[in-house]
Amino acid sequence: MSISDEGAVTGTIGLDQGSDQGFLRAADATITVFSAGQDVPTVPVSINANDTIAGRFLEVGVMFHGFVRTPDGTLTPFDPEGSKGTYPAAINDNGAITGNYTDQNSVVVGFIRLP
Repeated sequence: MSISDEGAVTGTIGLDQGSDQGFLRAADATITVFSAGQDVPTVPVSINANDTIAGRFLEVGVMFHGFVRTPDGTLTPFDPEGSKGTYPAAINDNGAITGNYTDQNSVVVGFIRLP
C-alpha cells in the first residue's frame, strides 16, 4: 500500500478469510506482521520516514476505526468525534494523519489528526 523514502513498505497480508493483517517490511528486509487484535482485519495504508504507520481496522459487525502504529509496535486506535467509520489515507513525516470518516448522518467528512 505504501513505501517510505527510506524503503520501508507497509501493506496487508491475507492469512485466513476475513483476518487480513498488516505488515511492515523494514528497509533491511525484516518483516513484522501486526494486527489490531486477534482475527481483527487490519489494513495499513500509509507509512512515513519514521516507520510510523496509519491505517484502519474493522471492529467486526460494527465499523472501521483508524489507527496509528509507532515504530515500537504500539498501535493506537482513533476516531473523529461522531464517526461511524474512519478511513485514514496518509501520514506525513511529522505524524499528521489525513483521511475521511462517515458521520452520524452518513455524510463523508475529511479530517486531519495532529500528532
